[in-house]
Amino acid sequence: MNNENNVLTYIDSLPPLCHSLPYVFKGTEAKIENIVVKCATCGAEIHSSNIRGSFSLLGQSATLLAYALCYADRTITPVEARFGSSGELLTKGPEGWIQGRWCREKPISVLTKIKEFIQGGK
Repeated sequence: MNNENNVLTYIDSLPPLCHSLPYVFKGTEAKIENIVVKCATCGAEIHSSNIRGSFSLLGQSATLLAYALCYADRTITPVEARFGSSGELLTKGPEGWIQGRWCREKPISVLTKIKEFIQGGK
């Protein structure tokens, strides 16, 4: 029981994820504005105000290590995901890593915008 209390105390000490949003990738317009996780038990959507954890930057990727708290059925769902600045997403599921996208369009870097402007583009 003591180990379980230590884990709960640790999770409670983590900041709410909503305090880290929007997460902006430097050098691009890419930003993660919101995150919703489904409860592992009941499937209810858990919004960022009930997710505790933080992002860490690794190259052009942001790694999220967090815990989603579902108060309806008292479940803690661990969240591990890697968001690439160009829209790639890797999410750790119960059976391994799942590849996807977190944004539909590839973000445009500031340098690309300047080149387009100079060349008479957009």
